[in-house]
Amino acid sequence: RRTQFIGAHHLHIGPRFTAQLFAKHPNLTVDLSCGNIVRGGDRLFEDDRQAWRTYAIRWQDRLLFGTDCVLGSQAGIWYLWETLAAHIRFLHQLHLPLGVLEKIAHANYERLAGLQPVALKSSDWQAVRP
Repeated sequence: RRTQFIGAHHLHIGPRFTAQLFAKHPNLTVDLSCGNIVRGGDRLFEDDRQAWRTYAIRWQDRLLFGTDCVLGSQAGIWYLWETLAAHIRFLHQLHLPLGVLEKIAHANYERLAGLQPVALKSSDWQAVRP
């Protein structure tokens, strides 16, 4: 019970089944990679956006930002960027409260890994906004 489990790729199951596991296992965390992507120009259906938003807010302490970016000589830089951007678009389209977004984007992992948060000045963000 004291072991923290991180389910990669959202365990390849949807939020309904993951929520059931969260309810049973307080030591489970999952990342949002694998399937949680939005390609450029696409928009989530409103019902899907609302369902994922409700789920993310409810389980905000148990979700981690994750990607399926494959680093290595086989992947081009454009493909890596587009994959990362697709995961970011998914989170942006949920319109999460800033505190929830920060937990999912970095704070939950910092807590699990025992890392000290890195304070960023607004000038560090340049043109990128959460």
